[in-house]
Amino acid sequence: MRCYDFTLVLDVDHVSEADADRLYGECDDATIWTSELISRVGFSREAPSLEQAMKSAVADVGRAGFKVRRIELDSPEYCSTPG
Repeated sequence: MRCYDFTLVLDVDHVSEADADRLYGECDDATIWTSELISRVGFSREAPSLEQAMKSAVADVGRAGFKVRRIELDSPEYCSTPG
């Protein structure tokens, strides 16, 4: 499996500590940050394909109680994993 890098932009402008705890509970491969009233969750997710990585991340974020506004692809679209 490959590891894919991408960012989900959330539909909220601030992520509280409780929000972050919920997100990290669902997404142990994510980094959460807010800048200029835009909250993002960055992923380095292992999956068989980029599409599956993004779909599973959106589902995980949804289970934490958030909606995704859009997906941003980082460059390159995959990351290397220790082998």
